[in-house]
Amino acid sequence: MNLHQLQATYNPEEDRILFRVSFRDQQAPLQEVRAWLTRRLLVNLWPGVIKALKTQVALDQPLAAHAKDEIMNMEHLASLTEINARGDFNVPFETGEQAYPQDGRPGIVTSVNIHLAANEAARVVFIAGEKMEFEVRFMKTEFHGFCMMLQDCIKLADWGIGPLLAGMEEIDAGPRVLN
Repeated sequence: MNLHQLQATYNPEEDRILFRVSFRDQQAPLQEVRAWLTRRLLVNLWPGVIKALKTQVALDQPLAAHAKDEIMNMEHLASLTEINARGDFNVPFETGEQAYPQDGRPGIVTSVNIHLAANEAARVVFIAGEKMEFEVRFMKTEFHGFCMMLQDCIKLADWGIGPLLAGMEEIDAGPRVLN
């Protein structure tokens, strides 16, 4: 199954983020998985995501491992620029005919495992109890886009979780004027 679309939406009634992932196979209909992401999960997840992004830089570019923080931030900015140029953040989530492997009911994600290998997509496994587990393979650009989607939801939720990456607050600050 290939990743088709992602969506993260803050739900104030639940005080959770609804994470929707759709997968597409060439001959099968879209399959969508829904899961709730809680504040507690994200507080614990952010350090792991940052570590994973830095580790991926070191795996992909071992000679530049000493500058992994700077490279990670540059990759983040480049990824967001690419996503915005393609207009991916503006594409509505497809809600056509879909199969729901988990009966369409979102599970509450309690654990996330991130698996990395040199020059490969990051494998992120979301675990929601004993009955629900799904894996998303994120290419570098998609992983940074996923981080930005979550960061936008965290801001909306006003959970007090700081920016994921150094300089993220500057990304949203708008144009600056130097006199």
